Amino acid sequence: MTHPTTVVLVGAGMANTFVLGRIAAALASHVRRDRLSGCAVAADLKIILVNADHHFAGGVAYGRSDACFLLNTPIALIEPKREFRDWLDDHLDWIIDYISIHAGNAGQTWLQKHRAALECGDYAEICLPRVVYGMFLKQYLWNTCMALKQTNERYGVKIQLEFLRATVESIRRQENGFILSLEGNIAERMHWVEQQDGTFEFCTAETLSVESCFANFVSLGVGFVNKTYQPLVRQDGFFTSVYDPGMETIARTILAHPSQRVNVGLLGSKASALDVLYYVEHHPQLRQKVRIYAVSTSGQTRYPAKLSDRPLPYLPSILPAVLPHLQTADAIVDAVKQEIAAGEAAGYTRLEVWRSICAIGYRKIARRCLPPEQKRKFDREGEMMLRSIASFTDVESIEAFNHLKTDGVLSMIQGQIVSVDRELENSAQFEVAIAKGAEVYRLELDVLINCMGATPLQTCHSSLITSIINHQLAVVNESGVGLSVNRDREASPNFFVVGPLTSGGEIENVRGEPEFHPVRHTMPYVLEDAKMAGQCISDRLFRQISVSF
Repeated sequence: MTHPTTVVLVGAGMANTFVLGRIAAALASHVRRDRLSGCAVAADLKIILVNADHHFAGGVAYGRSDACFLLNTPIALIEPKREFRDWLDDHLDWIIDYISIHAGNAGQTWLQKHRAALECGDYAEICLPRVVYGMFLKQYLWNTCMALKQTNERYGVKIQLEFLRATVESIRRQENGFILSLEGNIAERMHWVEQQDGTFEFCTAETLSVESCFANFVSLGVGFVNKTYQPLVRQDGFFTSVYDPGMETIARTILAHPSQRVNVGLLGSKASALDVLYYVEHHPQLRQKVRIYAVSTSGQTRYPAKLSDRPLPYLPSILPAVLPHLQTADAIVDAVKQEIAAGEAAGYTRLEVWRSICAIGYRKIARRCLPPEQKRKFDREGEMMLRSIASFTDVESIEAFNHLKTDGVLSMIQGQIVSVDRELENSAQFEVAIAKGAEVYRLELDVLINCMGATPLQTCHSSLITSIINHQLAVVNESGVGLSVNRDREASPNFFVVGPLTSGGEIENVRGEPEFHPVRHTMPYVLEDAKMAGQCISDRLFRQISVSF
């Protein structure tokens, strides 16, 4: 029996979405050209997209976001530029309606401010909600699926496309390919299901017992190429499209640090900070080595990471005892809603109650107990419920935060940053002074990550960073709090910026300097890597599946 040539794409985020798109386009071009030149294609090709995250389509980081989380990239810079602008123009009315229905107070304020500019097409400098880019990626993936189907039907070739929700535990080299082992030997086969509004969502079709799978080619589209995968990087048939080179740089620096325990300062507590926490939670080596101090300088508590140290109110909750006995999706949704109502009646905020519910892992309990049809319904109903109960739906990030905090990996500090300085003349450590009321706390940190791109402190922190790099004076922010930086000492090599911090060029001017790692607009790099990987894979594939008359 001849096995199909198999490509496995690990990770369903932005990178592999574009890898798959390039493979589909290149294969169609190859088949069409060779048919015209008198060649036959004996294609027996299988493409498997594997993703561990609950949000299978839409780019993981974007699909997990709510309508109140904004991109830190203006529309004019979003990649791929032409395709995205065309899609945005075609779907603008629907997007505005979606945000007006699903967004919380912050999203409604954003829509009120920018609606006129959106409707007249003057939106190049506007930063959209992240979920909108997730919608585009989902549509891009759907179009890719349809393109592969059309290639099959038009040219009579056999190209299978399979979607699995599973965690890849290891990848090892084998003759002529690779063996991928799945965590728990379990995978869920996913398929597209049309929703009432005409859109399509991924839902579970069946649960499979899969110990491992073979691949002729692997595209690794995850955040960091860890030590397990590093030896494979330059091997034939193994491609990487790292979705966020910033995360990779941060992880590489921390893992290479000589200390057994690395103290990491995380400045800010909005979307970028949540991404960092989510990344750490799902990177075992990184998780074991870090101690994170997350500092909220804005004093706001709108997002889950603003986190007061107030204990979780409902642990243990009644839900673990109730959920296993419920047999319908509606019953589970009602039980969770009752828990939320009871918590609010007891004087807790909706955010605090929701944190508690996420901490018990209610979703996993429910999906483990429901029959298949109700499980699929719960996937759909659950998402709608999440959007209705809070101003965010970043469930996986909330769970990551709760796990890190419960396990003692993460500590929250709320206050204003007064100064950032080198601790000693020849030390790589930072000393961060944080004012909380009349008291000033000082932290000694090995690595400092700034995630304050889209806050009122944006201008202030741009000046802070420029001061650290160029030894200039810092300025005073709008609230009158001065940020001082010692100009006589060099910058540490372990200072990172997540997200663009300025509209000017001062950060760009120092890009690539060895003592500074700005993590800025990464879309062009991801798209370029993805296109290159997709083209290489499709070229190699076609050489294997083509035969002449």
